[in-house]
Amino acid sequence: ATAQEAVALYLQVGDDLGLSLTLNAMGATLTDAGRPDEAIAAYRGSIAAAVRARREDVADTRARPNITVVYAVLGHVTEVINVLTELQARRGPDKDGVESANLAQAYLARGDLAAARAQLAIAEALLRSTKQQQLRSNLVSYEAEVAYEVGDLAKYRTAMQRAIALAKATSTGERQWLLMINQARGAFWQHEPGAAAAMVAALANPELALRARG
Repeated sequence: ATAQEAVALYLQVGDDLGLSLTLNAMGATLTDAGRPDEAIAAYRGSIAAAVRARREDVADTRARPNITVVYAVLGHVTEVINVLTELQARRGPDKDGVESANLAQAYLARGDLAAARAQLAIAEALLRSTKQQQLRSNLVSYEAEVAYEVGDLAKYRTAMQRAIALAKATSTGERQWLLMINQARGAFWQHEPGAAAAMVAALANPELALRARG
């Protein structure tokens, strides 16, 4: 049966848990297909069905984190913050620090450096013992972003060098480094590709980066 047929069946029999899981899977497929608005609708339906089924845990581990990814791609920073803040309030930070790091990035995009620092501290504590070098690399790149925002170019340079070293230690080496740079800069400058390119080129020269940003 197709996903649409499964949705119709679950609606007919009143199986909200099955409906939630199916709509979440549909959201992932739509996201991969480059159809973010439809993906958001599917994820919202999944969340609503999980709530009706009294299975908030299902929404908290699937559709809610997933919808924040789509919101981030679309530049809907407030929605990202709202969803992740709600998750933290209900069940605390996720165990591996990823959501806290993503929330820090969202606060950075909004210019709320105090909130970003607070979330970075949570993420750093959770990630301190992890062997996931890429996650640690992303986190350090966000710390660099905070330093850059407050004009601490020395700390910015040091943090970016740490982030690059961590990324290079991953199994895919240089590719992970490039992905990390793209995430740290490209996401922040997603509506200004020219500025993003200038920032990437200026990693070895923060003073140039500052002028490029204007």
